[in-house]
Formats: sequence, C-alpha cells, structure tokens
Amino acid sequence: MKKVINQIGKALEYLDKLGTGKSFQLFRSLGYEKLYSLSEKVDHKNLLYISQNLDEQTIIEFLNRIPEETLVDLISKVPPEDITYFANSIPMDDLVLLSTSIPAKFIAEMSLKTGKESATELLKNIGTQKSIELLNEVGIQNFIELSLKVPTIELIPIVRELTPKQSGAWVRKRGIGDIPKLIKAFGVQNLLVFLRTLGFEKNIHIMDVLGLEELIELAYTISGMKLPGLSTSGKKQKKVSKKIPKQSQKKTSSPWKKNIRKF
Repeated sequence: MKKVINQIGKALEYLDKLGTGKSFQLFRSLGYEKLYSLSEKVDHKNLLYISQNLDEQTIIEFLNRIPEETLVDLISKVPPEDITYFANSIPMDDLVLLSTSIPAKFIAEMSLKTGKESATELLKNIGTQKSIELLNEVGIQNFIELSLKVPTIELIPIVRELTPKQSGAWVRKRGIGDIPKLIKAFGVQNLLVFLRTLGFEKNIHIMDVLGLEELIELAYTISGMKLPGLSTSGKKQKKVSKKIPKQSQKKTSSPWKKNIRKF
C-alpha cells in the first residue's frame, strides 16, 4: 500500500511540475514504470529538473537511448543543471556515445573543474570520439589540469594537431608542463608550425635531449640572429640594435613568425 501511495505521489508531482500535456507525452512514450524505476534509484527531484528543462523529444531520446544503469550513474554524479546544458548543447548521438564510453565520474569531474561551458566547447571542437580516446590515453586528471592552465581557444588547435596516442606519449614522457610553457613562449600558431615541421617524434626527442628551457632559449637565439629569412625577436635584439635597420626592429607577438618554416 505504501508503495502505491508513493507511486501516486510521484505521478502527481510530475503532473504538477511538468504540466498535463508534457507529463502524458512522457508517460506514453517512456512508460510510467521506467520513470518510476528511475525515480526510485536517483533523487527524483533531479529527474524532474532534467524533465522540466529539456523538450519532450530530447528527454525521450536521453532516457531511451542510454541504458538505465548508466543513467542512474550519470544522474547521481553529474549535477542536473550540467546534464541539461550538455543535452541542449551536444548532439544526442555524441552525448549517448560519451555517457556510454567513459565513467560518469569523469564527466562530473570535468564539468565541475573546467566548467560545463569549457567542457562542452572542448568536446564539440575536438570531437566526441577523439575526446574519449584522449581521456583514456592522457587520463582525466591530466586533461583537466591542462585545460585549466591553457585557455580553451588555445588548447583546441594543439589537441587537434596531435593524435590521442601522441598526446598520451607526451604526457607520460614529459608531463603536462610543456604545452603551457611552449604556448606562452611561442604562441599557438608558431607551436603548430614547429610540430608540423619537425614532427612529433623529433620534437619529443629534442626536448628530451635539450630540455624545454634550452629549446626555448635556442629558438629565441636563432630568431635573433641576422640570418636571411628569419624573423627577429624584440627581446633578444637589444645588443645588436644599432646595426639592424629600423624596420626590422618591429616588435612581434611571438619569437617565430611566418618564416619559421625556413628554420
């Protein structure tokens, strides 16, 4: 009897919060048993919040396409506000793939620490499949730490350039400190040119042999030399500024510019 009363109470709450039309459409498409079963396993207030903030079709797809066990894990660990944000921002196919491929605690942690907006931006721009592979290769903690140290707009091109396997190898061998320092020293575009010109293996080898600081110093030194076709660095030119034509002393935003390919 108590269970029946509990069921009626929850049904009335759905009717009250969602309105008759939306409630009946959900009951008809999902079956009340499914909604009630989920309400028993998660805080039904969270389920109500999600149902209130998504349209009927999205709710039906979300609840039908993701296995109940995964849904329970997801709704229990990821704040309902973040779930609705993801569901409204990421295509349903990608959301289903993401939620069934990596643990809910990873999604919750990424959302909590990087913010749901940044997490969504990264997932959308890197691609869901590649993001999943990247998280598995690099590890969630490293991925979060990197995304906190490098602005999303700068991180996306670098992550796109490297395969998940290369990213994982870099992190395991060198740690995550390289990318923020290299971006700060050279800028995103120059770093991309550097990666493309020398290739991933040579880059890692050079950093292993020279060390990161030495590599940066070497790059600054080369860019400051009076060699044909090389751009100059404002920082490193002060000693020879008298001999250099005035126009070449223009400050650049980065020590390497377009002509780095000749390096």
